[in-house]
Amino acid sequence: MNALRWIVSALLWSATATGAGARVFSLTGSQNPGLLRFDCTSLGLERGAKQAQVGGVNDLCFDETGRLFGISNRALIEFDSESMQILNQQNHNGSIGGIAARGGHLFVLSGTDFGALELIRFNAESLVHQDGTLQSVIDGLGDLAFDENGRLFAVSSGKLREFDSTTLQLINEQTHSGGLAGIAAFGGRVYSLTGISTPVLVTFDADTLLQVGGAALDRVSGLSDLAFDREGRLFGINGQVLVEFDPESLQIIHQASHDSLAGIAAGTLPPPAASIEQISSISMGPGGMQLTMPSAFRRQIGAEYSPDLSPGSWVQLGNFAVVGGVGGVAVFTDPDFVRLSRSAGYYRAFLRPLPP
Repeated sequence: MNALRWIVSALLWSATATGAGARVFSLTGSQNPGLLRFDCTSLGLERGAKQAQVGGVNDLCFDETGRLFGISNRALIEFDSESMQILNQQNHNGSIGGIAARGGHLFVLSGTDFGALELIRFNAESLVHQDGTLQSVIDGLGDLAFDENGRLFAVSSGKLREFDSTTLQLINEQTHSGGLAGIAAFGGRVYSLTGISTPVLVTFDADTLLQVGGAALDRVSGLSDLAFDREGRLFGINGQVLVEFDPESLQIIHQASHDSLAGIAAGTLPPPAASIEQISSISMGPGGMQLTMPSAFRRQIGAEYSPDLSPGSWVQLGNFAVVGGVGGVAVFTDPDFVRLSRSAGYYRAFLRPLPP
């Protein structure tokens, strides 16, 4: 058997795996408040997307695996970014404003419920406050953001801060005049909106928290929120306007007017109901050909074999695998040494939703 031919065939297939579409999400403060989804290229509203109804508007964020969380009044919510429906919701007594998520945790700026104005950590699965975690007292509710490397930044009462996401203790802070509202971080820079009546976008060095260069020339009316997607595109909301900024020049690239907006998150939709999954490794062992692929959130994973890629030739390998969350590994083994003795063959992996 030509093992090299088999490996190349599988990896070529995985290279054709289709990615999910990038989207921008926001909460609307209209007469029927709810979660909205926008195309990140046109900034137009996806009118076919079902809207999750929520009472009140605050903030949104993605974690590093693509899970979408939000704050509505005094509730923490997890949304399904594909169906736009609420997956989990927990109400809390204290005022909460600003949310960021990473590593299975939610980080929230909270008021009187847990003491005076603190940074609080919640479990992302249960949305319940994690007792015993250290808390850092701050002055005034604001906003939070992780950068792509897991550094946690916050704005509050004109101060820009970096916190340790493990201990929740303050690492660094700088005070800036003009007030700060909204925060996003990417590529060694932190971005925020400053100004009272005619705010502008400004950039800060992530290590020193000092301003880098001048403010943007394009002024935006109303302090609001910012978010980066995974590719480093910077979006913002400002009253009734959804904006894409150039993170280098700080100028507005594109904007579109919508109903009243509050809170923004930019990310990638989960894989569609039936989609191609990338095979991360393939190797021959004593039990047959072994395929390894990453797990996907709330999806079953399957694998198939074909001798020639023809439409009717695909054969499923065993049963669908269910691996919890993102970061797990699904393994399929093809024990059929008769077909493995052939000079060439093809594997593919795919996803499907969990059954109801």
